[in-house]
Amino acid sequence: TYDTVETAISKPGKYVHLMARLDKTQPVEYDALKDPNYLSFTAVDTLGKSVRVVYKNHKPDNFEISERLVIKGKYMDGTFECKEIQTKCPSKYKDEQAKGGSHPDSINLN
Repeated sequence: TYDTVETAISKPGKYVHLMARLDKTQPVEYDALKDPNYLSFTAVDTLGKSVRVVYKNHKPDNFEISERLVIKGKYMDGTFECKEIQTKCPSKYKDEQAKGGSHPDSINLN
């Protein structure tokens, strides 16, 4: 199960999984030349609560275009210290489905 920003804040130091999205109205701090292992951004959970996230690793592929992020880590001293980020990107089959096609995973085996 996924925690919310509020529950993560209420359990400081406890390792949690948050389902969130990148808040594109807030700045993303990442400079591959200065420090390729530092990423900071604001994440917003499904309830609209936001938290500043610090990730001390390389920026994940497709980070900016991800629909959702699963961020794993713990809330400490006003920020979410992230240990792992999983990006959930838009399906490349969305356009096909909009035209009446189907996703390959929706094959009827009966």
